[in-house]
Amino acid sequence: MVNKYLYLYIMLRILAYIFAFLFSQIFSFCLVAVYHMAVKGMTAEAFFSNQSLRQQAIPLAITLLVVNLVIIAFLFVVGLVRKTCLRNTVSGRTWTFSLIGVVALGVGLGFVSEVFNFSDGGTTDMFSYMTNSPLAIVSITIVGPVFEELICREGIQRTLRERGWSMQVSIAVASSLFAVAHGNVLQGISAFAAGFYLGWLYERSGTALLPIGAHILNNSISVALLMLFPTPIEEQVPLVAQIPIGIGLLGFSVYCAKQT
Repeated sequence: MVNKYLYLYIMLRILAYIFAFLFSQIFSFCLVAVYHMAVKGMTAEAFFSNQSLRQQAIPLAITLLVVNLVIIAFLFVVGLVRKTCLRNTVSGRTWTFSLIGVVALGVGLGFVSEVFNFSDGGTTDMFSYMTNSPLAIVSITIVGPVFEELICREGIQRTLRERGWSMQVSIAVASSLFAVAHGNVLQGISAFAAGFYLGWLYERSGTALLPIGAHILNNSISVALLMLFPTPIEEQVPLVAQIPIGIGLLGFSVYCAKQT
């Protein structure tokens, strides 16, 4: 009987994290949609057009910034996130290899994705719009990563591990949610791989601070590259060189992960 109640408690916790994750996305989008359609008089057809959705990127990012901060505070208050999870218990060597590895992983995935020509569903265009707003940049590079790591790693992954699930399965489950939330094939595949790397860092360090730092660095570099190079760097490299460069960087990221 005790095991049944414990299992129910664990499942309810997992559902709470998933609900918080989905609520953040859906509620923020609905707020932006209601404001434009009810207050500004925009028709639903106009709002949901591709051009309009790209233009709503900045309002959506700023709304997410506020909503995510509120949810983060709520998670700490109700105890779904440990107050000790942000303690720095990691050595300088581990930080160095972790951050170098996440950069290699991000760039390597970019090269491999370019070879297979996956569509990003307009995500790059939306991010380009967001770079025009300092608050949107903060949302993408800082608050978003903190929120996602607290939900996926400190929340779901830790809960599954406490239930006795294996490290690999726990990381895979958390990474799958992380991937699905990105909404398209290209972002999903990259997010799953990144999620696995970040989950490994969480396991190795025992603190959410390390994957948060790596996630912030990854997003910050992505935003900086968008601002500095309108044309992705991968597209400027000959196709014949993209696969070996991508595979080499991915292999190097695995090496870095093993050094943590």
